[in-house]
Amino acid sequence: MLFIDEAYSLVPIATVKAHTGNLFAKLAVENRVQIALLVRDAEE
Repeated sequence: MLFIDEAYSLVPIATVKAHTGNLFAKLAVENRVQIALLVRDAEE
């Protein structure tokens, strides 16, 4: 797991989580693995 110190981050962790959640919803996936599979299948 990558450790990110929010004090040194340019973007608040909450913002990243919100954008990630929106992306998951738009792609109708629940996690990063499903996104990777979606991309892989789209390239075939």
